[in-house]
Amino acid sequence: DKFGDITIIFTSDDLTNLINEGFSSNKIIMKDMYTIINPKNITIYGTLTKPISSKISVEVVPKVENQKIQFSIGKITAGKVTIPLYLVSQISNSFTNMLNDKFEPLYEKTQITNINLKENKMEIIGKLK
Repeated sequence: DKFGDITIIFTSDDLTNLINEGFSSNKIIMKDMYTIINPKNITIYGTLTKPISSKISVEVVPKVENQKIQFSIGKITAGKVTIPLYLVSQISNSFTNMLNDKFEPLYEKTQITNINLKENKMEIIGKLK
């Protein structure tokens, strides 16, 4: 519009395509990932293969901070396994870093001002640099 605001929409499928190769670090390997976006959060499902084997779901809440998207981890569920606290923070940090890396190209051209979650889509609102 006339103020230079742009809106970028990611559907659940778009986000799945962005992360579906999973990620691995020296401590964590996660595969077969897919996402579902709803108005409260983004839920990422996948298979954790290291350090434990389990189906896993991670609730992620995005917010805008310093003109970038910060993804905070709400809840991590791994099948019937209780995840030790140290692992929760490792998974949380790995997810945040992975998502930030994926969105880095967007930050080069856009200052993010707002983010809205709706059923099956995430609207990212920003201004072109």
